[in-house]
Amino acid sequence: MPRLAQRIRRTRQEERSAVLTRDADRDAEGRPLVPSGALRLLWLIADQRQGTNGKLTEAARAWALSRTGQTDPTRPTRPDHQVRMDAEALGVPAESLPEATDDEEIEVFKVWDINMPVVRLFLGCETQWRVVARGMDGILHYIGIDYAAASALLEARPRSEQRKHLAWQMFQDLRLMEQAAIPILNGASQ
Repeated sequence: MPRLAQRIRRTRQEERSAVLTRDADRDAEGRPLVPSGALRLLWLIADQRQGTNGKLTEAARAWALSRTGQTDPTRPTRPDHQVRMDAEALGVPAESLPEATDDEEIEVFKVWDINMPVVRLFLGCETQWRVVARGMDGILHYIGIDYAAASALLEARPRSEQRKHLAWQMFQDLRLMEQAAIPILNGASQ
C-alpha cells in the first residue's frame, strides 16, 4: 500500500477515534468510558450507511395500496358486526375483541423527515408512470416511472434542497420506491 494511502487511512482512523472518544466521554482518571474495541465496532456500524430505505418502500406500498383502493393485508383490521357474531358463536368473550368504530378510519402513514424530499419526488411523478394496456380488456400494466420526467423534477428542486440531497441518491431511492409500488399496482389490475 502506498505511503500516502497509509497516511490518509491513519488520519481517518484518528479522526474517527477522536470523534468517538471526546474528553467528556472519559472518567475522572482519563480512561475512555467505552472500551476502544467497542468504539471501533460502533464506528463500523455507523459507517455502513444502510440508509432508511425501508420507510421509503413502505411509503411507496402505502401510496400504491391507496391508489388502487386496497387495504394493507399486513395491518390488523377492526372486526365488523359479522366477525363479532362469529366470535360470540365460538365462545370468544366480547371484551377480548378490539372496539368497533362506526367512523371510517383514515390511514395515516408517517414518513421520516430525511425521506420527505424523495417522497415528494415520488408523488411528483404520480402522473409520469409508463402504462400499457394488456389484452382486449384494456387492463393496465404499469411498467415504471418515466425517468426523463423524474430527471426534470430533480433539476427543478430548490437550490437548498439540491445541496442537501444528491440527485443520484434521490434517483436510487426513487427507483426503490418504484420497485415497491409496481407489484401492487399490477396486482390490482389482474
